[in-house]
Amino acid sequence: MIADSTWTVSTLRSSLDDLNINWNRKCKKKDLIILYNNHHEKETEKERYISVDDSNISSSNISSNNTHSSNISSSNISSSNILSGINLFHKSLYILLTYELLTRIYYVDAFYGNESTHPIDILLNEDKIDSSFYYVSYLHIISSFSSVNFTGLLLLQSLLSFLTIIKPSPILCTLNWYLYLSLTLRNTWLSYILDRYFHYFLFLSIFTSSKNVQIRKAGAWAARLQIMWIYFDAGLGKVSDPLRGWTTEPVQIEGMTILPALDSYTRHNLPARIMYTLLTPTGLKYLTPVVAWAEVVLPFLSLLCSFFRLPSLQKTSAFLLMGLHLGIGLTINNTALLSLVACSTLLLLLPLSLPPSSFHPPSVLLLLLAFTSCLYFETSSLSTCSQSTSLLPTLLHNRWNVFTSSETYVTWEIAPALLSDSSIIDAWSGGKVSYEIPGSGAGSTTTPRRGRYRSFPYLKDFKSQRSKSSLWNYLCHEFEENNDDLKIVKYNFFMLQSSVLPNLTFGPTSKRRIISWDCGKGEEIFGEDSEEGYQFKNKDEKTMRAREEFNKRHQETVKPNKVRTRGTVNEEL
Repeated sequence: MIADSTWTVSTLRSSLDDLNINWNRKCKKKDLIILYNNHHEKETEKERYISVDDSNISSSNISSNNTHSSNISSSNISSSNILSGINLFHKSLYILLTYELLTRIYYVDAFYGNESTHPIDILLNEDKIDSSFYYVSYLHIISSFSSVNFTGLLLLQSLLSFLTIIKPSPILCTLNWYLYLSLTLRNTWLSYILDRYFHYFLFLSIFTSSKNVQIRKAGAWAARLQIMWIYFDAGLGKVSDPLRGWTTEPVQIEGMTILPALDSYTRHNLPARIMYTLLTPTGLKYLTPVVAWAEVVLPFLSLLCSFFRLPSLQKTSAFLLMGLHLGIGLTINNTALLSLVACSTLLLLLPLSLPPSSFHPPSVLLLLLAFTSCLYFETSSLSTCSQSTSLLPTLLHNRWNVFTSSETYVTWEIAPALLSDSSIIDAWSGGKVSYEIPGSGAGSTTTPRRGRYRSFPYLKDFKSQRSKSSLWNYLCHEFEENNDDLKIVKYNFFMLQSSVLPNLTFGPTSKRRIISWDCGKGEEIFGEDSEEGYQFKNKDEKTMRAREEFNKRHQETVKPNKVRTRGTVNEEL
């Protein structure tokens, strides 16, 4: 009897074990099916939550155990699956940074070498830079004594940026940010809105490249707030323009034609003219305020959709902003790289696909300190510091109010030069002297020299003869390096302007002589009467003076938005 009972118990235990094994197998199979559906079909509420978890700033409704388990499980998932938006941001930003650094090599002799337009002795002795400026830019300052060394440093920066594309990390991102800041400080005359984009988002990439999910999330949200501020500042400048250039009915001033902004900007290349033909002036007229308000509304809409878990509308807002920048890059010359960098930052407006987590308190404090410093700088007397002598303007300037009005004229430059064989050329373009508007240009500044040459500081107030000679002798040296048998004897440098008129037309050309320069003596020429073709007869000087008097009176009556300009006219493009 006891034996039978023992056998019965053992049989029951065996049966129960078999049932338990079968049950576990079924559960595991069921779990695998659920996991598969969650990952590939996104049918469950949990997957929907994770895909838009960036809207869930507060994690108070999630227990600490669940948060801990989600963090552990996230470490087992490939970062390419859950961080695709952030990964695309890193890769695209550093690809564009690598390209930008390689293109800087072309400008070493012009803007960075010891025989350039801004040699190192002027930076150290004449500009009187402060100590923080000097130590931050020390690497690029000591490299400037030799063009070869400076080129090598740019190649090293490019390699570092390329390595960051492959495997981003906070250390690599920090080095990239510091070196780009140092490069910008070496010649602040070249700094414009593109450099500001790189400066802020290279800094934010330090946080978004961290392996810690909480730090990544803090960095991503800080970047989103920065994007929101960029478009709010730019859009607000447009919609509050005193001349109403971004409305359908701009203010009309006697003696000046003011067109809707898009009509004045999109006319300098083939895609712009195609768009002009397709939309007609009437279409551009009504599209102009739509673009201005889109800059103000779409970033806010994207963040609101993130909060309320509306990923489709969130993506739509981000892609519309990207389309806006692609249109700018296609229709306005010299803005392609700027537009691509802006598009790379907009990838952070897409759903982050981060696992539920709170923010990293030290990172949040550091980011708050950075943005508070920018706010204090812009609202205090520190904003009057010169960018060429102080570190603070380059480090903390965070204003984006460019393209704030319709352009009333286009500007370009020519430099008729007398050569040693008595022939005449344009030393600026390298071709024949022509009064016609060049085919290349960007907004109000058209020039046969693209890229960083748009920032050639010919309107600079020189503090010494040495700084003036360095700038104007450059055209002489540049020509001699490319032409062994010929030299420039002397040349004139002119700034030309032409009014923007309806239907892709322009008004008569007026000009202003900036300087007459003797290359042999290395000094300015005063009262020089030269042969025909070299010295232009200033039949339009009266028109230029009238325009300058009108602009002066207009500035006294209508105060435009504050835009920092250096070098050429509206160089902030």
